[in-house]
Amino acid sequence: MDPGTFDEPYLESIKQMGFNRISLGVQSFDDNILSNLGRVHRSIDIYNSIEMIGKVFGEEDANYSLDLISGIPGLSLAGWSKTLHKAVSLYPKPNHMSVYDLQVEKATTFGKWYSIDEDEERPTQQQQHDIQNSTSFHPSLPTPDDCAFMYSYASGYLRSRGYEHYEISSYAAYKRSDDQEHQSSESYRSQHNQIYWKPNGQWYSIGLGATSNVNGVRYARPRALSDYINWVEGLMTQNTNKPPWLHKLDDEDEEDDELLDIVMTRLRTIEGLDLDWISKHYTISHVKAIQRGFDLAIDLDLGVSDISSDEKYGSIRLKDPKGFLFSNNIISNVFLELSEMED
Repeated sequence: MDPGTFDEPYLESIKQMGFNRISLGVQSFDDNILSNLGRVHRSIDIYNSIEMIGKVFGEEDANYSLDLISGIPGLSLAGWSKTLHKAVSLYPKPNHMSVYDLQVEKATTFGKWYSIDEDEERPTQQQQHDIQNSTSFHPSLPTPDDCAFMYSYASGYLRSRGYEHYEISSYAAYKRSDDQEHQSSESYRSQHNQIYWKPNGQWYSIGLGATSNVNGVRYARPRALSDYINWVEGLMTQNTNKPPWLHKLDDEDEEDDELLDIVMTRLRTIEGLDLDWISKHYTISHVKAIQRGFDLAIDLDLGVSDISSDEKYGSIRLKDPKGFLFSNNIISNVFLELSEMED
């Protein structure tokens, strides 16, 4: 939910329905930045919303997550530091944070503002200079180097404030321990999200474009609202005809896609990818191909290979934070080795 879009009676109603976790789309505590993002809420709405959550669910039991965005137009390094400080200083304290870097894509409003080329995610320094001197002024985007610093800073800062960086964009506060002198080893990881990252995980989601994986079969809901309404009305009239978007992929395509999903999602987690699991469910050739692709991470000191005495292949994982920063490059290299193996 977004701040400022609900009140106490609404929170009471979802509490009675059994909902036990709220994801709050805060994005920023700076009103100017929120305006640049086109958000309708302001900082006062954030504080009021969190106060209501604590009142309805109880300050000790309030279980909510914050969404924050770095790399926003007009956001300085000092401003990002203030954002994180305000986030960890909230009361009740957020049990979880999702921290994303703004992706500027072509054909979006930001893409048009900053004249993004098709193969670029952010404008060059020359483009930034041209933007600043244009008649239509827009706040500067942080440079790629600044964005990398924001990511690394968030990782170090949030870990120092008692959050576990367990996935590339996810941080979970450690649970309170009965022994006040020692920190609990358990954290408030998102149980829902972890199902997506677990091999052979099964999940069921609803909403526009939502995906599900039930008994090994992948489903996707319609992305367009009109199609979604027609589908729901069909269910209500007991129409059993399956829409064209609801089907099982060919076995071969399903297996290939499943392996790529496992590689991508597991390398985004702090535990990494279990190669012994891969050897049991696929082939030794798949393991070797993954290892060849991941050698790039090891050579660049972006990843490590862990193996214990009772393991044959062990596991591979990216380092936090610098390995995560180059995760797309490393994962793409692994994908390339897998594709060449099959060719």
